[in-house]
Amino acid sequence: MPRALALSLLVLTSTASGAADPRLVTLNPAVTEIVFALGHGNKIVGTVNESDEPSEAKALTRVGSYGRPNLEKIIQLKPTAVITFREGIDQVSGTLKRAGIKLLVIEGKTLSDFSKIVTTVGEELAAQDRARTLIEAWDKEWAALEKHPQNPSLVLQLERTPLIIAGGGTFLSEIVSRCGFKNAFAHLNGYPTLSREAIYKKRIDLLVVLMEKLSDSDKEGIRKSWKASPLSKDTPVLFYDPHRLSRLAPALPGEAKRLCKALREKT
Repeated sequence: MPRALALSLLVLTSTASGAADPRLVTLNPAVTEIVFALGHGNKIVGTVNESDEPSEAKALTRVGSYGRPNLEKIIQLKPTAVITFREGIDQVSGTLKRAGIKLLVIEGKTLSDFSKIVTTVGEELAAQDRARTLIEAWDKEWAALEKHPQNPSLVLQLERTPLIIAGGGTFLSEIVSRCGFKNAFAHLNGYPTLSREAIYKKRIDLLVVLMEKLSDSDKEGIRKSWKASPLSKDTPVLFYDPHRLSRLAPALPGEAKRLCKALREKT
């Protein structure tokens, strides 16, 4: 059967489904963690490959990666709702709408978005009380994080080729600000791709590389590339595993504390 016809049949048959209990597909690992934190991990019938926290999430059915979800598989699972961040929504919204599947699209860019995500998911699961408790705990953890005046300047490098950094309007930039550091590219919104020359023109005090599974040769290559800059050739480089830091999930405040400690020790 041609793939297009198979997908059309799935769309038609899925509209007849109407499970009484929530059946969620989560297309972001942070959302997966939040659903579990609300005590409803058993309501997730499918998630993306990147969902590996908590440990129970590893047993969930996979529906592709965060950037490339498998729409046929999502529809086969007959979810009552699919929850995703706004980024990348264009590739799934049309098909899910035709399938009659509810799509919850939420923002996940800044720290303040966390409470909105938890509230939205809590309402979908009729878990408003637990959602409020989770938000209160989140707020207390951030309030306990010691604030420092912004002084040293840094760059947050997320990819090597192309060279992608974290700019302003992101929770990564907000975190380093709370740690007492200035994001040298806070004037650029989101996660821009820059040339090395553009970065070389900046005088910075620290380069933070947030990339997973770098080999020793990878790290040495990154250090050498930065030594080519006359303004930052002696700038220290901090390699930090972004696995937990890159998610707007309940564990983020604790990870932020560890990052703050590492930043201060490096400078």
